[in-house]
Amino acid sequence: MNIMRKVLIVDDEPLARIGIQSMLNTIEGIEIAGTAPNGQVALDLIKQTHPDIVITDIKMPVMTGLELMKEVYDFAMPKPVFIVLTSYEDFEYVRTSINYEACYYLMKLELDKNNLALALEKACKVVDERKKHSAVDVYMQTGNVFVNRFYFNLVNFFFHSEDDIKDMANHLNQNLEAPAYVAVAIHLALSLSQKDDHFQDYSTYLSIMNTIKEGLSIYPNCHFIAWSQETIGIIIPLANSNDNEEMYKAALVRAQQLVKQYFDCETTVGIGKEVDTLLSLSDSFHSALTVLSNY
Repeated sequence: MNIMRKVLIVDDEPLARIGIQSMLNTIEGIEIAGTAPNGQVALDLIKQTHPDIVITDIKMPVMTGLELMKEVYDFAMPKPVFIVLTSYEDFEYVRTSINYEACYYLMKLELDKNNLALALEKACKVVDERKKHSAVDVYMQTGNVFVNRFYFNLVNFFFHSEDDIKDMANHLNQNLEAPAYVAVAIHLALSLSQKDDHFQDYSTYLSIMNTIKEGLSIYPNCHFIAWSQETIGIIIPLANSNDNEEMYKAALVRAQQLVKQYFDCETTVGIGKEVDTLLSLSDSFHSALTVLSNY
């Protein structure tokens, strides 16, 4: 486990939390995101810290581990992998938790460092596999040459009227309806080896794009542009013209942190001016590129 994985511990027994934390401290590649005495506290921590893995007891007061998993899978954000701590009498709970893609089950009475390390190894593989599969979703957007060309043209002064843009968007089944927009340009400081290996670089590019999408999960309708080998463009539709600027800036910071964490890649973000027409997105994006060029 060379990549650091953030793990959240959830158990209503203080000694159990301390014991698990002690074991995790001896396992390489693990960073403890926090501890929680019940599912409700854990849910708040998951939203704040975005752990990769959650180790949770299944029976707890206030909110059970099962209820926690349901809550997590009901809201739109990167989903952690769950390791569920059970006892023999919890069979019915365990059977239900399968619906929420719990990854691994550990008997509390048999919990030791070796069993925990094996569970974490499996959980990390699931985390990697999820990222790989979700990269396909981004590929469906960026890999479609017509769609990507449309967004490339949209931010490059190609269109001359709002109607032309909407006609093309409808033809490509792209939803662009919003009261306001902001365009963003993100520069990737790729390593020399990544630049030289074009196939691996494209795969990495897509994976980084998908990771940025995770960081911007509060904006599920944002659109990505493969602008250049080292620059990703993003169009963020805003809920209204007074949408919280701090909110999308915080989401972009979160995206940068995820890219750094998973790819050890530094990024620079240029944010364009907010606009209220699709035709003005070219101005917004090029103002974002200007911000990048000034770094």
